[in-house]
Amino acid sequence: MVFQSVNTQYMVAIFITTMFAVFSIGFTLGGYNAAGIVAEIKMSWSHSYTILITSSGVLGMMIGSLTADRFIVYGRYRAAFIANMMIIVSTLPQMWLSVVPLCIGRFILGFGSGLFTVIAGIYMAETVPADKLSLYGTSINTGIVVGLLVTNLV
Repeated sequence: MVFQSVNTQYMVAIFITTMFAVFSIGFTLGGYNAAGIVAEIKMSWSHSYTILITSSGVLGMMIGSLTADRFIVYGRYRAAFIANMMIIVSTLPQMWLSVVPLCIGRFILGFGSGLFTVIAGIYMAETVPADKLSLYGTSINTGIVVGLLVTNLV
């Protein structure tokens, strides 16, 4: 049986880590959230502003995914560190309740999330043994789906 040769605790740790790591992507994609509605009401914004802010996050995620190869040349660890720093730095402009800083913050958050998504896949492909790759990949994808579900529910 496959599960006898795999450390189950290690698989659970990968699942949980992936689930929490994907929260930033879920929040980037989750445009119709309570914060957007509260900002619309408080600032008397048009719904177009919420769509613009959300779209800037999705655009950042797309560009981050497409340009990840330029960061990976510095090494997987450094590239992942850069992506995580971008996600952390993205919180600063998002503290101002104005459209331009929110768009900039969401773009940076999306860029870091897209970058991290590509780097994590490459890191896994290079470090996991070939005979266990499908099992790890399945647990990671399940973690991603659960993480996106949780963030969109929140």
